[in-house]
Amino acid sequence: MVPAPPNSKRPLPPHDEQTVSGPPPGQIRNDSSLPISPLKPMPQALGRDGGGGGSQDSSSDDSDDSGPRRKPPPGPFRRLHDKEEVTKRREKALVKLQDYFAQDSSHFKFIGIVGQGLTNIACKVKLRNRWFNPYPSEYFILKRAVRANQENSLRRERRNLRRLRGALHVVQAYSPRIRIDVPDVILMENLENGSLWEFMERRRFRLFGELPNRLLYRLFMCLVRFGIAMAYPPNGPRDAELRREEIPRRKADRDNKSQLVHGDMHANNVLFGRLTANDWEHELTPILKLIDLERMGYAQHDTIKDPGVHLNVIAIGKLMFSLITGWGVKDNETFMDRAVVDGNWVDVETVALFPRGMNPHLDPELKSIVVRCLSTYDRLRPTLEELERVMSQGIKSKQSDYYAKYPLANLETDANIKLAVRSLIFDAPINPPP
Repeated sequence: MVPAPPNSKRPLPPHDEQTVSGPPPGQIRNDSSLPISPLKPMPQALGRDGGGGGSQDSSSDDSDDSGPRRKPPPGPFRRLHDKEEVTKRREKALVKLQDYFAQDSSHFKFIGIVGQGLTNIACKVKLRNRWFNPYPSEYFILKRAVRANQENSLRRERRNLRRLRGALHVVQAYSPRIRIDVPDVILMENLENGSLWEFMERRRFRLFGELPNRLLYRLFMCLVRFGIAMAYPPNGPRDAELRREEIPRRKADRDNKSQLVHGDMHANNVLFGRLTANDWEHELTPILKLIDLERMGYAQHDTIKDPGVHLNVIAIGKLMFSLITGWGVKDNETFMDRAVVDGNWVDVETVALFPRGMNPHLDPELKSIVVRCLSTYDRLRPTLEELERVMSQGIKSKQSDYYAKYPLANLETDANIKLAVRSLIFDAPINPPP
């Protein structure tokens, strides 16, 4: 439980005085903090497995809002940045896939593109059921390179899929019953309930107010499972049973963390799966799964312990901040806020700005942990062990009656959480206003 805030009436500085210049992207502070913008220095931070493209939804590859666009280089390299050229490559790859599956329409039905990027497209395909076989129909995702010389990128993603084989909260490779003879492709399980980005867009377009804290705890728990999976990759066999990612009990195993970093953990690379009956984590809210392992690599740093874990915790904090507030994080601005560290309220420099009065129903424990995930000081960020413990306790102990005195107490009932899930996840696709 979070202790009550201190009685000190010392106000936080106003917004214009509260802003402090952050470190330049990629620069390490003298206090050994990691850069708050982990994706900008990623080529230097990652090991040999870094770099890559897109996945089930790779739309983020088409734009970069981190700064002014650079003019494409002259000569043949310009074609890599030419939108018309990219569109032609996609259309050509799409036609080839449609023709291939049309030749075996008794077994396959090509549904269409579900994600696309500069270097690849992701398509949905149905493996049909027929009267002469006992298997049900099922869908899968086929990811294909649309540019030549992408073998290394696909090989890297296959390798990362093997590393995380058996992880419940990470997309898994798909093995069809019928051979698919298409070069330069990866087959993956289909996740049918949309992305976290679509969830946030539906919330915005439908003017859905604050989210229930009990829903936020469950989504946060899934994100923490991502971090645990990368810190302790299961490397399961081909037919590995999916298991919940947990912190190892033995200290030697617990301290032996892999420094795998996803490298592109944004809302379009987090997809919703299904609800699971009699599962304390996924009975009210469907499971979240991490996709697009193409950029995944190993973080390296001379002085910071577990740099990969820190980078993943920062990415998780950014996702949770966007879920709660509805907007993103500005990496070049830092603010002072209060958070609980080791049972005491302390001042924390963070990039998470929670304006007063904007989220009156938010559980202080959730706010505190997000502020710390996005702290500029690595020693104030929560560990994976702490995140798993806090989220687990929050899900199990904080039922609807815990929030009886909160401003929007009715949000926390099982019925209203199920209503929110149905409205924001299972309902029809987004219908933006004209």
